Amino acid sequence: MSEDEEPGDGDTAGDQTDDETGEQATEQQTTGNSSDDTGLDENVAGALAYILGLISGLFFYFTEEDNEFIRFHALQSIIFSVAAFIVYYILNTILFSMFFSPRMWATGGGALFGLFSMLMTLFSLALLVIWLFLMFKAYNGEKYKLPVIGDLAEDNV
Repeated sequence: MSEDEEPGDGDTAGDQTDDETGEQATEQQTTGNSSDDTGLDENVAGALAYILGLISGLFFYFTEEDNEFIRFHALQSIIFSVAAFIVYYILNTILFSMFFSPRMWATGGGALFGLFSMLMTLFSLALLVIWLFLMFKAYNGEKYKLPVIGDLAEDNV
């Protein structure tokens, strides 16, 4: 500060705080969108709840006791990953049994196997797109609910 300037001159509005403004600033910092338990912003924690499926979902579900946004996304991640694993396991078992069945080597058996393999690939891609979409929505701070899974997650948060 030069000698010509007085303490009230210039852009000092940001430096001056009264009790009311100071209280509002600290309230925004403590009740903003940061998580108390992990120290992450809630949108980042919500997105990270999906990153490893069941494992990260369980981690955030049990470490975040007060934040319903993070707990919702963690529980939706848990249910989604378990449901996807079960469906994927069943479909792969069917595909595997088709490969080793006697009809596979009969006329037309290979076409059915090829069609089912292509459907499995599309199913895998759909799971990937849904997973990325859920992480994107959580990162943007949205509480997007999958049709059945989201309702289960919301009821149990």
